[in-house]
Amino acid sequence: LENATVTSLNDNGIVSKIDGLTIDLIGESKVIAGEEGLSLYGATTLSGSGMLNVESNFGLYSYDNDVTIEGGCQIDITGSYTGVSFQNTGTLTIDGAILRVSGESFSLHAPDLQLVNVEIASPEGAYWNGETVVDAQDNYVTDQVVIAPYNIFHGMVSTDWSEPDNWTNRIVPNANSRITID
Repeated sequence: LENATVTSLNDNGIVSKIDGLTIDLIGESKVIAGEEGLSLYGATTLSGSGMLNVESNFGLYSYDNDVTIEGGCQIDITGSYTGVSFQNTGTLTIDGAILRVSGESFSLHAPDLQLVNVEIASPEGAYWNGETVVDAQDNYVTDQVVIAPYNIFHGMVSTDWSEPDNWTNRIVPNANSRITID
């Protein structure tokens, strides 16, 4: 999808029934739809270096299949009702990409959420409760949820770095990484 604009004010924007489809995002593309912005009936991967902006009633809707967002792409989804949602089953995997999503009822609902080299960066204290992203008070997040690559120093525990023994195998919380200084 290269610098494209898809407009379907009374229907779904992009509908895919292809299992294993990869949409390579190049440049900046936009989907404006009256119903589902991305209506996915088969496993789908969104990747590339580009950006996709989706504005619709139901941003991305998966009909019981896996959706992967990877490769550094940026996806911005605004749903009048829901941002990202799955019918009953399926996994949403975000690997090294940025997802910004919001919806009036909830921003992100997925039966399984796999975050690889990314974290829920905003709103502060938000987390996936096994079903949807909720805030620190366990309310559905309807404002924008941002999932983005780790900031390697995010959440680093302060420690005494004056002794070399303290430098080895220091874990950086929230980054699934190790720092080893020889």
